[in-house]
Formats: sequence, C-alpha cells, structure tokens
Amino acid sequence: MAENKYQIFNVNLSNFVPFLLGADPTNRLLFATFRNLLTIYTIFLMAR
Repeated sequence: MAENKYQIFNVNLSNFVPFLLGADPTNRLLFATFRNLLTIYTIFLMAR
C-alpha cells in the first residue's frame, strides 16, 4: 500500500518524467541531476 502511494506521489510530482516510476537507478539519477540543475539555475536567476 505504501509503495502505491509513493508511485502516485511520483506521478503527481512529475507527469513529464514517466521513467521516474521505473526501477532503473540511472534514470532516477538523471532526473535528480536535472532537478538540481534547474534549482541552481532558478536561484542564479533570482540572485542576479
């Protein structure tokens, strides 16, 4: 039951990244890297 909730949460979190539901750790790593870069870029824009 908890796994289902976690999967639903992932789907709601990012519908544009379907591979996030996959068990492949490489895809999760790529998504985490992309999200971190996006966060750093946003902070950079706000700091200017």
